[in-house]
Amino acid sequence: MGTSHIAHHTDYDSAKPWVLWYWMDASVSEAGIRADLTAMKEQGIAGAYLVCVRGKPDSLLINPPVVQLTPLWWQMLKKAFSIADSLGLKLGMHVGDGFATSGGPWITPALSMQRVVWSDTTVKGNGNEKIIKLPQAKNIQEGYYRDIAVYAFTALPGSDSSTDNIIPVVTTNAPGQDGTKLITPGNKENFSSKKSCWIDYTFKKPFTCRSIEIITKGITFQAKRLRIYISDNGKDYRYYTELVPARSGWQDYLYPVHYTIPAVTSKYFRFVYDPEGTEPGSEDLDDAKWSPSLKLTGLKLSSEARIDHFEGKSGAIWRISKRTDTSLIPDSSCIKPSQLINITKYVQADGTLHWKVPRGRWTIVRMGHSSTGMTNATAGGGKGLECDKFNPVAIKLQFDSWFGKAIKKLGPHLSTSVLKVFYMDSWECGAQNWSPVFRNAFIKRRGYDPLKYLPVMAGYPVGSSRQSEQFLHDVRQTIADLLKDNYFGTLCDLAHQKGYKVTAECTAPVMVGDGISHFDQVDFPMGEFWLNSPTHDKPNDILDAISGGHIYGKNIIQAEAFTELRNKWNEYPGMLKTLQDHHYALGINRLVFHVFGENPWLNRAPGMTLGGVGLYFQRDQTWWPMAHGWMDYTRRAQWILQQGTPVTDIAVFNGEEIPSRAVLPDRLMTTLPGLFGVSGILAEKKRLENKGNPLQHIPEKVTSSAGITTAKDWIDPLHGYKYDAINRDALLRLACVQGDQVVLPGGASYQLLILPRLDKMEPNPAYMSLAVAKKLLALTKAGATLLADRYPQFLEGLSVNKDAQLDSLHLIIQELLGSEVFFNAHKDQGFVRKIGSGRVVYGVYSNTDLSALGILRDFKATCTKTGSYAKAIAWNHRRIGKDASLTPKRQPANKDESIEAANMDGPDLKALGATDLYFVSNQLDSVRDIQITLREGNKTPMLYDAVTGQFKAVRWWKTDENKTRLMIELPQNGSVFIFLRDLKKGAFKVANKVRQTYLEAGPDQQALDPAAQLTGPWQVQFDPKRGGPKAPVTFKTLQDWTSLDADSIKNYSGIATYRIHFKWTSKKNTYKDATDNEILLALGKVHDIASVRLNNINLGVAWTYPYQVDITKALKAGDNFLEIQVANTWANRILSDERLPESQRQTWTTSPFNLQGHHLLPAGLIGPVWLMVNKGNANPSLKGKSDSMDEK
Repeated sequence: MGTSHIAHHTDYDSAKPWVLWYWMDASVSEAGIRADLTAMKEQGIAGAYLVCVRGKPDSLLINPPVVQLTPLWWQMLKKAFSIADSLGLKLGMHVGDGFATSGGPWITPALSMQRVVWSDTTVKGNGNEKIIKLPQAKNIQEGYYRDIAVYAFTALPGSDSSTDNIIPVVTTNAPGQDGTKLITPGNKENFSSKKSCWIDYTFKKPFTCRSIEIITKGITFQAKRLRIYISDNGKDYRYYTELVPARSGWQDYLYPVHYTIPAVTSKYFRFVYDPEGTEPGSEDLDDAKWSPSLKLTGLKLSSEARIDHFEGKSGAIWRISKRTDTSLIPDSSCIKPSQLINITKYVQADGTLHWKVPRGRWTIVRMGHSSTGMTNATAGGGKGLECDKFNPVAIKLQFDSWFGKAIKKLGPHLSTSVLKVFYMDSWECGAQNWSPVFRNAFIKRRGYDPLKYLPVMAGYPVGSSRQSEQFLHDVRQTIADLLKDNYFGTLCDLAHQKGYKVTAECTAPVMVGDGISHFDQVDFPMGEFWLNSPTHDKPNDILDAISGGHIYGKNIIQAEAFTELRNKWNEYPGMLKTLQDHHYALGINRLVFHVFGENPWLNRAPGMTLGGVGLYFQRDQTWWPMAHGWMDYTRRAQWILQQGTPVTDIAVFNGEEIPSRAVLPDRLMTTLPGLFGVSGILAEKKRLENKGNPLQHIPEKVTSSAGITTAKDWIDPLHGYKYDAINRDALLRLACVQGDQVVLPGGASYQLLILPRLDKMEPNPAYMSLAVAKKLLALTKAGATLLADRYPQFLEGLSVNKDAQLDSLHLIIQELLGSEVFFNAHKDQGFVRKIGSGRVVYGVYSNTDLSALGILRDFKATCTKTGSYAKAIAWNHRRIGKDASLTPKRQPANKDESIEAANMDGPDLKALGATDLYFVSNQLDSVRDIQITLREGNKTPMLYDAVTGQFKAVRWWKTDENKTRLMIELPQNGSVFIFLRDLKKGAFKVANKVRQTYLEAGPDQQALDPAAQLTGPWQVQFDPKRGGPKAPVTFKTLQDWTSLDADSIKNYSGIATYRIHFKWTSKKNTYKDATDNEILLALGKVHDIASVRLNNINLGVAWTYPYQVDITKALKAGDNFLEIQVANTWANRILSDERLPESQRQTWTTSPFNLQGHHLLPAGLIGPVWLMVNKGNANPSLKGKSDSMDEK
């Protein structure tokens, strides 16, 4: 095995993983802290983000409790940092107490998150002064309210008619349900049905319905998609329309939903619920993830029109929906701007209005702002209101009162040498749409006063439906700007000024804004992915972070890793690798493991947990002493994936809708059907049809739609091409053209820019700002290739000179795309239009690749035997810059063996002369024999295995001017790095090497010779402290622990040590002396992880397929002594303990066991165990031989 280009004892501080270190329930101890941090250090963890969760429980776990912000807590905090300092670990701290989001007791209602609230009153006037006590707005929180403005306008048609004052008879066919509660003000009791049903409203006189309000009190998607039927006689109903739900996030239950429908008059209305046709859920349709069931507390009809879905469009909550047009609200049903009267000056401080009311019916709307009432709900002693995310004063107070105070308490040394990162978790505190600073910021950024249109934020249309929608877009754009500039900008500035790095997770789909733009300010963009939890997994978060990192030039992109629901205690490294590799292939290059719980007890295990949420990744895990093998792989892989810059061919413009975020692969099928292929298109069509609403139970007792997309559904979706989402900010501010590529300052470059049709996340494709239109034209003229799948016609927001701007928009679009008629006639034909030095390709693009545009596939994997497309191969490509410093920083060797094991060797890419690197991952649990074609030509390939830290032989490769091909074999869930070097002048372009095959269960390989099978007997020592037998047990043959009769073995969870002596004869030893041969110990089946020592030499950890270790350096002629430590998971012990009284249990934990009805899991070393000779595996180029070999 070649090792000449390995850098030894490297210190990859940037590449080592981190953990989320939770201090929970005010229950921490100095002994536990020291044990935690020592365990992290020993297994190769770089550091921890410290997050405090909850306060002291009703039944104390530790006495005295260590409550946040108390003197004892500050003492423990400083002690933790001191211990970390002694170990060389680094720490980060969250922005506030709890993990959601940023608040505390220092935040007053006036400094908390704010929202627009209102009340309305209808009065009749005759020209005389009236004294009216205006009601305060609904939904006032924390007793805090301030007026913004009070308006009067001629009452709109239908303003006096709703089910509040015109009471229908309500009937239903839903068994056991009383429909009358749906029109009862303030009702809190659910109307519910799991089966199809109808609800009838019967009026005494014909009722004109223009808008409908749906009120819910929890997660429910079905209430938002009711079909509406009308009847002339109360018997024969005909379909009229249906409610179209907005795209929405996981806190959508915080607000009701207003729908506007085309005005209809009838005495009989029927609302039909039918679960068929339900779209399976996604992150932007979160409610639809769950088992379909109708639940609602209110169904209110009104004769007055309101802006459709105005709650989301006003920025009060994260929703995306189509714009209201004149078919829903004609101009005659809108408030004329000239008749919108600001009467604020006539209102006294107590809310009393003194005003001469003109003749007629008038609506008076009192608009103000109140606290949203949101708190950092998962906090303890630092719990309080969430700070105003637009107000720099509140934001600075939050920083100073938690993180800033920690800096002072820690002192100069610890706060600079140990505290390194300011951390912000994902957004979990709802949205806000007002602040004391909002009006002036709006005027500055949008050029007009929002008070001219403010009633639109309450749903009242002003001017026209289009004007109202344009104003609301400006509101959301201002929210997005303030979120980025004032919240993230202020916090990042404060942290950076003090020398700290900043990492932040995603804001979508909770806070209204541009879900990518804040990654411009942070140092480490961060997403999150979940394990075995499809309802909570966040593939869009991951794409937000990756796209944000790429377009803003952030090299390290993190992921909160392996968060999960209902931990089953069965997790081990080998089962986690595939998901880890999938995210490496996407572009993640540093993991932050969720979650390492601070366990204050040294004698209780598993101990403290987050109630079963999160991967159990902490010191009392059964296999924790062997975790360094996994961490070695993690560090090596992350080091490599942090080198160079990503190679991404396509930039997808995610539009100007707010809220926005990165584009999921399925949303590109409309524009790029050819790249997805027929099978992909048909599979997605079937998924969306969702016939029969199939359900899944993952994890157990969590029922959800089986059609939810997960990571496994989007492995290499564009079949050899990668894409990033590019947002408005980066497009306008950073993008330029070099040659024929769109480039960004951070190093990203794209051969194709796409303006897609994104009907779900951008349901208003005809809108575009003048600035974006100009930029697209400029980029194209400069040489870019633009693929356009929509034709903009209208301006996004309001403008003082909107008519002139609209004319300019039309002219620019015509220059870019031609006339609308011409565009529509050619968009499905692959038409290419030359513009300056660039070109515009008319979508839809139906070719199976981009070669017609001169863009070859970057990566292609085919089955060696059949030549067919190899499914489930994930990949990533990075280009190594010539100026990159790729030599790992060296550190002295550490004599402590466990710590040395956590800092093993890694590749020196600079010494290798690598120009490109590819990461390739087998996402299946079967061995794969594949041929890979890479777009880089005239290259010599090298293979590097980050599991072993060694180079591998390339058994066959060929290169030409345009591509490099090679054959590789990957074990189950295996991965490999391919390094490419420039082909030396005059070298052969084809090479054959010996085949390498992975051992599964026997000696049937071509390159692995079976030298000896170790059959037994084995002496096996279990740990009595974990309930195992005290004396060693003799295993005549290897067998599953659970197959034995002894409870102390079959119910055992922990580590057992297998010992055996064997002879290695001189004849066999000739293998060892042969050039290019190595001796492997193949363990066969392992449940679930093993470490190997031979002749008292530590040979590492076998934690994933093919469960082999290289024993060449330790093997000797004659007698050899082999020790194999094997660990299973906690599952078997917990399963058996669950049946016992607490006093007889081996385990103690704060987590529910969640294993009722389960069976014991296979455990131990199953084998067979073979000594194998791996012949001819060294790479000749690493031995100083020729770069290639003659073609055979």
